[in-house]
Parts: sequence; C-alpha cells; structure tokens
Amino acid sequence: MDIADQIKQTFIDETEELLGDLEGMLLDLETDPENSGYLDAVFRLMHTIKGSSGMVGEDRIYKFAHMVEDVFDSIRKGKLQFNQASLPLKTMPAILAGKYSLLQMYHWMM
Repeated sequence: MDIADQIKQTFIDETEELLGDLEGMLLDLETDPENSGYLDAVFRLMHTIKGSSGMVGEDRIYKFAHMVEDVFDSIRKGKLQFNQASLPLKTMPAILAGKYSLLQMYHWMM
C-alpha cells in the first residue's frame, strides 16, 4: 500500500469512528438541546470530518460535513433554534446512515 492509500485508509478509519461518536452526541443533544457543550462538540466533530475529507478529495463528504457544520454554527450563535420545529432532528440519523454507507462504499472501492 502506498502513502496515498495509507492516508485514505486513515481517513476512513477515523471518520467511521467520528460518525459513531456523532450518533451518540446527537442523542445527547436531543435530550438536552440547550447544552452548549453538546453543540460545540458536534460542531467540532463535523469540522474535523470536513477538513479531513477535503484533504483526501472526498467532495461529497466534505460538502455534507460543511452543511451540518454551518447548521450547528448557526445554532451556537443563536441564529437558529435547536428544536423539532427548526431542525428535524429525527432525520439526522437517516442522513448519517446514508453518509456512513457512502463512506463504506468509498472504503470498498479503494
């Protein structure tokens, strides 16, 4: 395996772990939507995925992470409320499952 393949594999491994962490964070946030620590953690996690995916040229994951990061940044800044009316929290696991599947396909194609 050359260095480019090693970098991509590291990206895949780390992103799979981060997506697992994100699921738990979203569940925590659902039970305590006013917790700024949870909001900050989700924002930082998506920022990490965005940066990593950009470095390996995975534009689809980059764009998704950027979108989610922007939503959570708006919530952190008070521009958007984190509740069922403003953010369909129940759809997030489905979106994450789709991106996780995309990551799995990316891994399989290497």
